[in-house]
Amino acid sequence: MSELPRYRWVLEALIFPLIVYGGLIMLSPSPFLDVIAEEFHITEVQAGLIIGVFAMAAVIFPLIASIVVDSIGAKKTFLVAAGLQAAFGYLCAIAPNYHSLLAFRFLLGMGMSFTMPAASPIVMTWFSAREYGKVNSLNVVGIMVGITICYLLTPRFPDWRTATLAYSTLALLVALLWLFLGKEPLAEIRKFEPGVSRLAVIKSKISKVVHIKDILLLCLAQFVAMGFIIGMNTWLPKYFMEAYQLSRATAAGITGALSLGLVFSLPVGGVLSDKIGLRTPFLKIAGVSGAAALALMITLPPPLSYLFAFLGGFTILIWGFGGLAIPMEHPEMDFTLISYAVSVILMAGNIGAVVSPVLIAAVSSTVSMYAAMLMCALLQVVVTIVGFLLRETGWRAL
Repeated sequence: MSELPRYRWVLEALIFPLIVYGGLIMLSPSPFLDVIAEEFHITEVQAGLIIGVFAMAAVIFPLIASIVVDSIGAKKTFLVAAGLQAAFGYLCAIAPNYHSLLAFRFLLGMGMSFTMPAASPIVMTWFSAREYGKVNSLNVVGIMVGITICYLLTPRFPDWRTATLAYSTLALLVALLWLFLGKEPLAEIRKFEPGVSRLAVIKSKISKVVHIKDILLLCLAQFVAMGFIIGMNTWLPKYFMEAYQLSRATAAGITGALSLGLVFSLPVGGVLSDKIGLRTPFLKIAGVSGAAALALMITLPPPLSYLFAFLGGFTILIWGFGGLAIPMEHPEMDFTLISYAVSVILMAGNIGAVVSPVLIAAVSSTVSMYAAMLMCALLQVVVTIVGFLLRETGWRAL
């Protein structure tokens, strides 16, 4: 048994790259959306759906992923997640038309939606409660690392197809490594018993999760923060190219600065929150300060926009790991429910990610792109409100 705790970092080293891939592949079309729109002869709203349909799958499938975890175990589910993302990533790269690209992006999002529900029971049982903040913040950082790499690297590729093809190799590599090195959670996940209605068990678990007020509050915070940050990231390169006549690489670089701020904020927030033993102060600070920084980012020209992009990213999701650590510490939660809780919270963020790119395109076409971006920035104040309503679950409060 002494080897198992040390092996937890091997498992995390296998989980982390697939999370990075999810952030990378989700927004990889963004720097080329104008080119894709011309190639397929589509409108801005239709182009926004290329991002939105990916998130739509991540709305539908996380709860199904939790059922799969219950049925076949976390190890096999994670292997399925990696395999699906590799396969449909390659198919996206060769999509012959707009509708096939939407279909493949939807199925790619399905693969991504299996990742965290499979990883959560492994993290919860292999790591100690005092490590949850660090590990969960690291995993949330993985998404932002992927998004940052996307905006810094993707414009350097000759086209979006080549970038997608190159990125999908990472998911294939993770699938092969997990096949040989992956492990199940230390505590057995209860599988469905013969004669017991699966639907009844699933409904019971979901009912328990959604009747926890704090889970619903975290869903609201995730919807606003993660959902509308994805929407802003989708259209920021185009906004900066048009507003300041910047090159594709420069405009994507400002967007990358936003994601880079997120990369730094999440581990800082995780370490500080674990150290002080409190979770909710970070939400209270994040909403107001993030809204102000994001509003300044879209209002001020470069190089100031770089600075406020980084500050906006640094502030708005400094609480981000709490979306996963709070349920793990909640008195009404146990490891048989954690996959469902995480799935519901992630689903809320993904609903925001479905709505926001299309909403931004619609507001842009009727009012202006600046008005659409300002709307996304100011909505972040909701996170502060949630922070005041949440129960404190950090170790100091237990």
